[in-house]
Amino acid sequence: MKIALVPPDRKWSVYYIMKDLDKYLDVDTEILLGREPSEEWLEYDRIFAHFGQEDYYNTSLFQNDLKHKTYMWLAGEGYDRVDWTDFEHVIAQSEFIAKELRPIGTEVNVCQAGVDTDIFKPIDIDKEYDVVWVGNTSQGRNRIDLVKKSIRDYDYYIHDGWNDEHLSRKEMAKLYNKARSYIMLSRFEGGSMPLIEAMACGIPVVSTKTGYAPNLIEEGVNGITIDEGANRDTS
Repeated sequence: MKIALVPPDRKWSVYYIMKDLDKYLDVDTEILLGREPSEEWLEYDRIFAHFGQEDYYNTSLFQNDLKHKTYMWLAGEGYDRVDWTDFEHVIAQSEFIAKELRPIGTEVNVCQAGVDTDIFKPIDIDKEYDVVWVGNTSQGRNRIDLVKKSIRDYDYYIHDGWNDEHLSRKEMAKLYNKARSYIMLSRFEGGSMPLIEAMACGIPVVSTKTGYAPNLIEEGVNGITIDEGANRDTS
């Protein structure tokens, strides 16, 4: 069997998930980084694709020849603009997304991403920040302005994974462990890898009720949640 793994680019956490699949699956796999569907895809028996640009999946090539062999892993917005009929399988990154899809008649299972707990774990290290935020500051749904407003009176660190210096996973684990808390105020998240990485490091989190948060946060124990529509100062 020949499998194509299609992440959008190297900056998305799904790229590293697919690299792990490429390493451990005992089949012939190839990573097709951010490529548009093409005739080349027809040679693969299965396609494991991350939902990125819905225009790709609405092409006649994809709808007529590829979707019956494609496993879609949904982690973002825009999935309501794609015809999911006859896809081999639709996999949601979180129950949060699955609940959105099921009412429109899409059969979907949940496959939550995991973290390497040999790397992301509590470390005996001095705390340097009251709160840390990790993500892409240019994405409006992350509401970075609200984040900054909410943490302005605290010692904080913001790491833009798209524009700042690249940090290895070990360096990211050290960053989380330097913090007393982690914050995520996104309007929408398919899951949020930084959230579960921070939780694996044992620090409490403050999050909107989106992505993994509703299922993983136990109120007052490992964090707190706030309404995802909040536009107020949450400090």
